[in-house]
Amino acid sequence: MNESNGKRNYLNKSLDKSLSILELFDSENTELRVTEIARKCETNPSSLYPILHTLEKYGYLNRDKDKRYRLGLAFAKKGRLVMDRLSLTTEAKSEIKKLRDKAKRTVHLGFLSETQIVYIDKVESNSGFRMYSSPGKTAPLHATALGKVILAHLPKARLDDLIGKLDLSPHTKHTITSVEELREELTHIRRMGYAVDKEEFEEGVKCIAAPIHRHDGEVDAAVSLTGLAAQMSEEVIEQKAKLVMNYAGNISSKLGYSEEQSKHRSPGNGFSPADY
Repeated sequence: MNESNGKRNYLNKSLDKSLSILELFDSENTELRVTEIARKCETNPSSLYPILHTLEKYGYLNRDKDKRYRLGLAFAKKGRLVMDRLSLTTEAKSEIKKLRDKAKRTVHLGFLSETQIVYIDKVESNSGFRMYSSPGKTAPLHATALGKVILAHLPKARLDDLIGKLDLSPHTKHTITSVEELREELTHIRRMGYAVDKEEFEEGVKCIAAPIHRHDGEVDAAVSLTGLAAQMSEEVIEQKAKLVMNYAGNISSKLGYSEEQSKHRSPGNGFSPADY
């Protein structure tokens, strides 16, 4: 079997047809009727209705009163996430390298994706210590410094909704496994301005993380410093935390965030510890 035939065997026919329909829309074909879609796909219109209704349900297509389909807002939302990540990675690269060189520790850049952290960049220290993590891998929110510091800076309504969806499974004997304990930890993090993973995700490893604010003040990313637990005493953590917060602040500034602007935001947007 050649490679191309092997790949075809893995195709999901329904999904393949759905994506083929979406590919029909471009700058010259912004609106299409079901008969036009059927003609372009060389199929019967009746066979398309289940796919079209499903794409409409999830916001990838919209249908107007004249039964013409156009691309939906789901693309704008997903596109913004992709652009935010690309912008974040670009703006953060030099800062996380500086932090790595200054702290002599491995540095991670993480992004909130549903109920997990996605590592989107990493610079290794020269100490010889290597983490399993790499861009694209995921980690739990409740057991990582990156996850906890992002949770701590979410608007209250979003935090409440997200906590209800978390699987607080233990990864080590140090992992937080109750909602009450997690909320207490988040209150402490908001007060300190940074989060610490004290061997909660991996035995023998500690991490320090600080939030990265977007231009609008929202937090869905963070930067962290990772090291061997034996080399991360309370005194060292306190010293390194200042560095992490400083470089996270530099990244936030590059993304257009101003601390002065955040002071004028109304309570309930997630920026006042009293709201929690």
